[in-house]
Amino acid sequence: MSTTTTEMATKVEQVKVASGFAKRNANKKRIEDEEAELEALMKGNQEEQTTEESVDDGPEPESAEEKTFKKRYGDLRRHAQKTEADLQKQIDELRTQLDASTKNEIKYPKSEEELESWMEQYPDVAQIVETIAMKKMHEQASEFENKFKAIDEMKLEAQREKAEVELMQAHPDFEHLKQLMR
Repeated sequence: MSTTTTEMATKVEQVKVASGFAKRNANKKRIEDEEAELEALMKGNQEEQTTEESVDDGPEPESAEEKTFKKRYGDLRRHAQKTEADLQKQIDELRTQLDASTKNEIKYPKSEEELESWMEQYPDVAQIVETIAMKKMHEQASEFENKFKAIDEMKLEAQREKAEVELMQAHPDFEHLKQLMR
């Protein structure tokens, strides 16, 4: 702001020098008026900046309708600001609550007594965990059944082969008889 004032004063001085002595005396009053107007504008500009920070509702309304509108608008603006502040407060509270809950994680049970108390404290979670455990157990049981069937088949095959070997030792012509039976 002060740099603008000095720049304009410098320009005015340049105009004075360039205009000549006779014109300068004739325009002296006009230049002084312009400088005064410039200073007034600069002061007004400074005042505007300070009043922009505070809410300026403007001149008083003249009609009753404008007065009620202005009151309603002011009430709505205050309500919106209050609501915004309340919502921001709730958001901040929820953030602190979320931070606290993430720090205080569930402590998992390590003994039978802790397990029973944990199941009483968190019955929904306990049911979900139990359901998942049962599902995994059934999957493993079906895998083991398939493996046992394969092992039983291998055992029967081994027993049959062993019996054939014993039979071959007892009756060397068993292979010939076997082919005849087919």
